[in-house]
Amino acid sequence: MADITKIRALHDFRQNFKVDNDYIESLAAQLSKQDQTSLNRFLSGFEIEDWFESIFGIMPWTTLLHGLSQRQVPSHSKAAFQVPDFEANIETSALNNEPLLIEVKRVSGKKQTLKLRKSQVTPTQKYASMKGVPLVYAIYWDLLHGWTLNTLDSFKNNSSTFKISLLEAFEYDCSLIFGNVSYLITQQVHRVQVFSTEPFASPPVIHETFGALVSDQVTIDNKTYSLNGVETVVLDSMFSFSETNKSSDLSNTTIRSETRDIFCFKLSDWITRYLILYKVKPDEKFANSSAHIIMNLMKKLDIPSVMMYPIGRSPELIELDSLYLQIGETT
Repeated sequence: MADITKIRALHDFRQNFKVDNDYIESLAAQLSKQDQTSLNRFLSGFEIEDWFESIFGIMPWTTLLHGLSQRQVPSHSKAAFQVPDFEANIETSALNNEPLLIEVKRVSGKKQTLKLRKSQVTPTQKYASMKGVPLVYAIYWDLLHGWTLNTLDSFKNNSSTFKISLLEAFEYDCSLIFGNVSYLITQQVHRVQVFSTEPFASPPVIHETFGALVSDQVTIDNKTYSLNGVETVVLDSMFSFSETNKSSDLSNTTIRSETRDIFCFKLSDWITRYLILYKVKPDEKFANSSAHIIMNLMKKLDIPSVMMYPIGRSPELIELDSLYLQIGETT
């Protein structure tokens, strides 16, 4: 069995201290041969746990989110019980606080399916049953830089595994219980950007060919809005624009573009992509400021948030709705 405590300590050390690779490798060499072989997989998992903590910890209805130490004694208890990664307190529609257990998983690369061995799942489910607290799986999909929260009964129950596809995971996503709202943009968005090769003291956005961004305007429903540099990056992190015209006048270049698709974004995914675009490590401060920038921009563009939840799709989803949201009771 892997020495999770040592591997976690190594991850935390890498995240919190500036040390050279040789020193990290000397620490890794003290792990067992088996753990050294699996080290990158474990570190990747701990990295995505950090992302989950930062992003879902600042969601509107999260009152508390804390990691659960997975160091268990007696050691043989893991045969029967496995402590999940996190416990959260969620503010409900009745303004109460209810607990929730979360196990975080990552689907790496271009994979579009998550498979969980029943031997992994059963001890965690037993722990949740013993505590009397619902358990969900927070899944990060590398392919889309996106998150879903899924109940176990949303997975297909095979002989030795539980399995869920990317499309099924998004269809049965229940992350709204954290206040993870969505933004639905059905209107076409027109955009006009002006760049200049003239020198600027500190331009917020620089195009590698056309120079500094001078102005950025979008038009939605015949209303035109001017964006600042931060709002430009927010838009670029999620929207896909197709160029319709480009013209140059001396040092200036004007690029006109438009959207050609309907977009539906969850707040968690938008924060994630925005932070990835800025190439910053996730933490509460960056995630919180990103969320406010995104929500303020949507308010500025008069695009309201929508609450999306798979009402009545499975017994566990019905239970979560009744406990945290009570959407099904009003529809």
